[in-house]
Amino acid sequence: MEFGALLDQICHRHGWAMRKEAEEYRIIVPLPKGRKQEVHIRFMHESRNDTHWAKYISVAGPAHRFDPILCLALNASDSLVTGAAAKSGDDLVFVDTQMLDDADESEVEMSIRYVAEAADSFEKLVSDQDTN
Repeated sequence: MEFGALLDQICHRHGWAMRKEAEEYRIIVPLPKGRKQEVHIRFMHESRNDTHWAKYISVAGPAHRFDPILCLALNASDSLVTGAAAKSGDDLVFVDTQMLDDADESEVEMSIRYVAEAADSFEKLVSDQDTN
């Protein structure tokens, strides 16, 4: 199944809003207590092995509000089962990557949920606002 159709199917089943922009998809994932988190999905091609990848990204908040050493420690701990905390521009983001050649619906859904929940949990640490 084409990846865009797979995303449509997942979003339709869960009632998630999705829009396609020039180079990415954006999905709004509803979370408990009326919160939500936007997940960006971008595509990459790794030419050495001719593989295609999806990168899932969700913003936790302004990077200056987070301790960078804590974020590095988080990446090395068992707290993040997959993915990583990273700095993107002025933001702290949570990212996960997935090879598309054999991605299935449950793996794609898990990555979307995972980065949304991880970013939201960090967003709640520094603000009671739900801005991302």
